Amino acid sequence: MTWRTSYRHVDLNPDQRPTGLWDAGRGPDAYFARQAAGVTALYTHLLGAATPVPANTTKIAVCAYVSDTPDSTPHFGEARRNGWESTSKAMDPAIPALPPDQRPAAYLAWLQPILLGLAATRGVPATGFEETFEACRSAGYLLKWDGPARSNPDRSLRAVPHYWFDADGDAWLRVTVSDRRRTVVAEGGPWPAHPSVQEWRFTAKALTWLTPIEVRAHAYRQPYASAWRVPASHTVVC
Repeated sequence: MTWRTSYRHVDLNPDQRPTGLWDAGRGPDAYFARQAAGVTALYTHLLGAATPVPANTTKIAVCAYVSDTPDSTPHFGEARRNGWESTSKAMDPAIPALPPDQRPAAYLAWLQPILLGLAATRGVPATGFEETFEACRSAGYLLKWDGPARSNPDRSLRAVPHYWFDADGDAWLRVTVSDRRRTVVAEGGPWPAHPSVQEWRFTAKALTWLTPIEVRAHAYRQPYASAWRVPASHTVVC
């Protein structure tokens, strides 16, 4: 088979709304997917720097389903040329019950056999997945990302937005403001943020100095903030 591209994205397609807005009827599979969000985001981030794994689509969609008799064997759909590569595996109900500091490693251990099995099924080298697994372990399992710094008008201060996932799959934003000697002189947050790296990149670019001593950082784009009734932005005064 001729491969056109390589895998660059892994996702359990979690509900991105703040978990505080979820209704009581959400199933355990929804929480499983959301708690894994920080792990899959880190995996995706690091996969781009690993040895390419040949494919005909860049995206891998993993479905974690509830089963009375959990089957440790993942299932794979047909190889696709467009859209998502489809995979599924019974969720491990023991993982969400683990202490938060143990969950991310457990989610990575649950995810990795799926990706190795996908490579074996498609007949492609799994080197990139193996490299990414080790890189995730070294990076601490959950994605953290710092946006670009923005200086105030006289360039005496610079603000940096910091985004990260926690073990529940929720995302957070913090802002630090430093002087010319790189000493932190002000800090804001943490505030809830959109659990999407793509959204982090967009909102980070919107960080704005309102005055020489007041900076506004964005946690959500306005359409999401309006729909979910959450604060779109926050202000830090130095």
